[in-house]
Amino acid sequence: MKLLITLFCCTALSLSAADKINIDSVPWTDACYFWSMEGKRLPVFNKNLMGNKLSIGGVKYDRGIAGHTPFSVVYNLSGEALSFSALVGVDDEAHPRDPENLKSASVEIQIIIDREIVKRLTVALGQKAVPIKVDLRGKQQIELRGTFKTGFKKQRVDFVNAYFKVKNKKNFLEIAVQWQQKVKSQLFRKINYPAAPKWQNLKIKKVKYRNWNNAYELSNNKCSLIVVPECGGRVLNFALKSKENFLFQGQDPADKNCYKRGIDIVGGGNFSRLQPHIYFNSSDPILAYGQYSVTFPSEGEIIMTSGFSWYFGIQFIYRIKLHPDVAKMTITTVHKNIASYSHKAGIWSITRIITQTVAALFMPKEIQNPYKKSIFNSKELFKLVEHEKDSNFNKLTLDFKIPATRRWYVEWQNFPAINKIKVLLRDNTFFIKTFDYQKSMNPFMPKFYPAHFYLCRTFIEAETHGPTKVLEPGKTISWRENWELKKKY
Repeated sequence: MKLLITLFCCTALSLSAADKINIDSVPWTDACYFWSMEGKRLPVFNKNLMGNKLSIGGVKYDRGIAGHTPFSVVYNLSGEALSFSALVGVDDEAHPRDPENLKSASVEIQIIIDREIVKRLTVALGQKAVPIKVDLRGKQQIELRGTFKTGFKKQRVDFVNAYFKVKNKKNFLEIAVQWQQKVKSQLFRKINYPAAPKWQNLKIKKVKYRNWNNAYELSNNKCSLIVVPECGGRVLNFALKSKENFLFQGQDPADKNCYKRGIDIVGGGNFSRLQPHIYFNSSDPILAYGQYSVTFPSEGEIIMTSGFSWYFGIQFIYRIKLHPDVAKMTITTVHKNIASYSHKAGIWSITRIITQTVAALFMPKEIQNPYKKSIFNSKELFKLVEHEKDSNFNKLTLDFKIPATRRWYVEWQNFPAINKIKVLLRDNTFFIKTFDYQKSMNPFMPKFYPAHFYLCRTFIEAETHGPTKVLEPGKTISWRENWELKKKY
């Protein structure tokens, strides 16, 4: 009995000794810019987006954090927090420019701890604030997120009376400042790019490409490619010796907004995102557009390595190898867990192609319901959908009458017998992507098939989905694609 009383007293003492810190006193590790009537903005404290008192369900609040979807604020905790509590809802106040016919709105609130969604609920305009509380003992990161549901322009998110309970207030605040500085140091790190090495059978040279001073051109007697480590480690040029580049180039890389999470420039070339879906909303500019370091481990090979994304707990590595005497290269994408905790990580590989360079897309026969509007509408987009004789592919011939506001996906609907993406360019060149894939690679993404095309007026994405698995700290996951260019005879 004496032992039980002693344990109870110690527990009560430890709970009472916990420090409470309101959210407006804690520097965030990272936050996402969101849409607003006044343009892109960051979350604000102790007022709503109109500068007035926070208000949910007719009740006014003095303290909290407010924003708009896509709302995302991240705090790295280093195991120093005990819990987080708040009331959540949609702010009552209307904006003078809100549409008159928009009477309702709702937002999905997600609480993500160590990259796992631990709480998910929907809140609606006019509804009373909903209390949330999550245990943070031993946890390393929390993300407060508000995602799209209904009535987009009124999706104004409030976390009111929000606070952390922590072991020690002074230590917790010092750690918060350190994490914020670590993110900034990765965004603007300086890299000295080496001179190109001397190879015997292949050529490589350091070149200026568009606005980048430190690009590298690799070539053999059949083809050439250009990689740009200064902008997300991207491949931006791939072509036969006698042909033009077909890869979409993207927006001006000098745009300083590309270093702000939530203000993504439309990047070009080849890059990757993270899986599952929650991991790339929104992308981290350190991975997407930041400067990558460079090494040349062997002839024909270049490795580009990103900085550390302390938001995702991930580092990207691209290993690119040009083969001798053929128009072929291999791209191996590697994602490394740099976090101190285990979490799911997967690879989504994307190659953007200039829409006007494409004559036809080739899909495996396993595609289902090709006239289903949610996949594509052949009358609007395609002149012809036909099966290639003696082939495992369907041929989709484009007519390019694509309205600027429309988007399409064309995707596998059954697991294919062949893992290949094939594109016929207008200069009578085939661009072919092949990859190794098995169903067992993606136990966490059962609805995802290995590849699809995304189409819009300016570019077409040839996308493949690699494996997704739980990574222990320091471990990696990889995805290899072979790219080939062939003339159509």
